[in-house]
Amino acid sequence: MNCPVCGKEMETGFCRMYDTRGGKLAWLPYEFCKRSTHFLLTKDRVRKNGGVITSVSSTIFDNEEQISWCCKDCGKIVIDVR
Repeated sequence: MNCPVCGKEMETGFCRMYDTRGGKLAWLPYEFCKRSTHFLLTKDRVRKNGGVITSVSSTIFDNEEQISWCCKDCGKIVIDVR
């Protein structure tokens, strides 16, 4: 998928909360999520594996994976809502 803002190719991944206590929303690359089936996300683990931590603080995803696309160039994430 191309970024709707800058037009560059976006990377496929998943959005999850990175802390079990309702932490911040994090985006993780698809490959990391598929090779790590059950893992506790920490800020360091997200960043070490090419993920992005957003400023969104909520429990809206309840640690369910939401397929999404990330443009690291302009900092946009696109999330499917259906």
